[in-house]
Amino acid sequence: MKVLPWIGAMLVASLAVGCVTQMDHRTVASTTTLRSAEIAGAADNPSAAIYLHLAKDELVEANHYGIESDRGSRALERANADAELALSLATASNQRAEAMAQQQKVDQLRAQVDRTETEQ
Repeated sequence: MKVLPWIGAMLVASLAVGCVTQMDHRTVASTTTLRSAEIAGAADNPSAAIYLHLAKDELVEANHYGIESDRGSRALERANADAELALSLATASNQRAEAMAQQQKVDQLRAQVDRTETEQ
């Protein structure tokens, strides 16, 4: 009968570790998304920069209140959502700029072909 309390204690300990690990994964995910947004150039894009700033503030708030608390958990969720939005806006801006650059190359090549055809 002395085994039962140990099994209960181990079960409670494993559940506690599981909860802490889950919270750590959420923090890592938010931080990783935030860093990805920074690398994508969110700070240089006015729309993305707003959400990048919000995500940073909310991550600080989550750490301040503790990610285990309700308020900290909600701040962490907002931080992750804002970081994802900043990353999406920065990526879309980068893709738009790349598309415009490629379109300019196509226009230059078309003009060059047109000049070659008129010379012949």
